[in-house]
Amino acid sequence: MVHLIALLIWSTITFYHSCNCEQEKSNDTIKYPTEYHLRAEEINLVTGIVKPFEVWYSEKLDRYRSDYFGGSCKEYYVSKAKKPYGILYTTHPIATMDLKNEIVCNKVKLKGSMENLLPDTENLEPNGETEYDGRKIQIWYGKTTVLGIVGGRVEETLWTYRLADGKDVPIRYESKKSKSWNGHIFKHTITNYYNFNSTVLLEDLTLSDDLDCTFDAKLGKNLKEDLQILHPDIPSHVNLGYTSYLQHHKKKYTESEHDFRKDIFSHNWRHIREHNLKNLSYKMAINEFSDRTDEELKYLTGTRAPHEKVEGTHPFPYTLEQVDALVEELPKELDLRLEGFIRPIKSQGHCGSCWAFSSTAAVEGAIAKSLGGKSFDLSEQSLVDCAWGYGNEGCNGGMLDTAFEYIAKNGIPTSEDYGTYEELDDYCELENVSSVHEIVGFTHVTPRSPNSLKVALNKYGPVAVAIHVNMNMKQYSSGIYYDPECQGQDINHGVTIVGYGVRDDQEYWIVRNSWGTDWGEGGYILMAADIDNCSILDYPYYAIV
Repeated sequence: MVHLIALLIWSTITFYHSCNCEQEKSNDTIKYPTEYHLRAEEINLVTGIVKPFEVWYSEKLDRYRSDYFGGSCKEYYVSKAKKPYGILYTTHPIATMDLKNEIVCNKVKLKGSMENLLPDTENLEPNGETEYDGRKIQIWYGKTTVLGIVGGRVEETLWTYRLADGKDVPIRYESKKSKSWNGHIFKHTITNYYNFNSTVLLEDLTLSDDLDCTFDAKLGKNLKEDLQILHPDIPSHVNLGYTSYLQHHKKKYTESEHDFRKDIFSHNWRHIREHNLKNLSYKMAINEFSDRTDEELKYLTGTRAPHEKVEGTHPFPYTLEQVDALVEELPKELDLRLEGFIRPIKSQGHCGSCWAFSSTAAVEGAIAKSLGGKSFDLSEQSLVDCAWGYGNEGCNGGMLDTAFEYIAKNGIPTSEDYGTYEELDDYCELENVSSVHEIVGFTHVTPRSPNSLKVALNKYGPVAVAIHVNMNMKQYSSGIYYDPECQGQDINHGVTIVGYGVRDDQEYWIVRNSWGTDWGEGGYILMAADIDNCSILDYPYYAIV
């Protein structure tokens, strides 16, 4: 693959340098054939994925067909006479419970006229000529800037040759998409076209009679069902899937930003699908973060590791030998949610305040445990506003130990008394509240000791921990999470452990997050407990009340 990419880059450079750059630009425009059959392959220079495909297109018959990966995935479009829509049929394989492959066929209505299958030429202008394989080649180039939060640039280059009838046939198309603020290229593809043929027969565009396309998909009503029907390797399905995604999450973008977001969505959708097919211990799913890059989602992860080793105001009262003896008497499973000690899931929104949410949840649980289940909705906003003097920085992040230190010295009011959560840094209003809930102090549980953590959960309540989060966890949906790629990475997120259990001989922690109930298992994630998974055992703290 490395040699292939190197060859592609070299050949692209050769094209550019052989261009007659002094040639005067003409006012010519690209005119594609109205009937064509082409083979092609798209090479993604970022991921290394090569996608072969074959297309048949007939304006006369008002139909087209696309085959991907040697025909494993196919789509047929048939325009409906005198109707403002056409029918898109798609076929792709699925694996049954006994791992047998079956071909399924779906059909959906597509509004509007039939789309061309060749590269869009709207932003392309003549950019010189060259020769290739004995033919005169026209070069077309375009560069557009994307405004909005994503901020970026799209560069396109198309090479074509002209037929005797004046129609243009593509031989190569290059698209490069990058972020304007750091120049990072997040999508770079080269598509090579070959074996052009102007003869397209009706039989080439007709679906096999052996296939029963009885399911008429009504897309747009249920995103989860839509994505089960659609396939991320079929371009029209990506368009349909992203439209359903935008409707579900009530998102709107400018036209140029829409394409950027769709590319990110498509990449994440394919990654999620490939991961889930591996049948590992956890599943991922498309969620509200799936058309964002990992860099853009850094606001979700605002917890830093302590500057130095902090034991808390009170040392952990048990040695490892005592812990091993105590754990024999503990229940095999514990869920503090069932005890009534844990309040409903919250969302930190677009603010790096996870450190405040995880420490506050631990304090809420400790107080509820001490009061036999009576709980209070405590104010994360008060920490965001007031804990700056302890090394925390509001929505720009903070540390668990200093959050507990702040609460131990100043107390924490209820959200009702202090005010609602705002997702931003505001003035500290602690002096205006009527009362605060106090804690005696906090303790750092013995690091990397699962049994010590179990003892702490049973005796003292929820435990706030700092972990490393990557893009896989941001798209977690269910199962027991274990990802070797997050091992040994820097701490960046604060969460709260509220229990533990065993499933299929796999021990796990029940972890409360602060990304709302639509993420994970109702706002929770189960994390593998037999190792220091994502550094979950390095910085565990509980409140003493």
